[in-house]
Amino acid sequence: MTRIRSLALPLTALALCAGCAAGSSPAAEPEPPAATEAAAPAADTGVDALFTAEQARRGEAVYQRVCLECHTRTEFTERPFLFAWEGTSVAQVYSYIAENMPDDGPGSLPERTYLDAMAYILELNGYPAGTSELTGDLERMGAVPFESRNSGRP
Repeated sequence: MTRIRSLALPLTALALCAGCAAGSSPAAEPEPPAATEAAAPAADTGVDALFTAEQARRGEAVYQRVCLECHTRTEFTERPFLFAWEGTSVAQVYSYIAENMPDDGPGSLPERTYLDAMAYILELNGYPAGTSELTGDLERMGAVPFESRNSGRP
């Protein structure tokens, strides 16, 4: 059964973040380093590792600096968020964030900021960290389904 995306957008607007803090101004940040190696499956999971632990920590800092005013961390793992995005791809979630956040300046942050925030969202949903950073390669992200990988989902 096809989900009605018209319901997903309002839910997503409440649940997604690359920021919506009033008065936040985009800081110039360097682009992430190019991936020098293909993603390798994380140990014992069979899931490609799309980001590094360091990148997820930067994403957590983005969340603290830009997103926290409007979004709780748990929103990214709760049912409304998962209902809106499960069955899509990591690329679709990333593209939505990069095009629509922050609320007071959609698409205004550097690409690296959006990628770091996406790495943090993936980590919150149980995706494993690896040795290559998440890059803006939509084809690579598009090949990975977005889903909660946490045991004991909400």
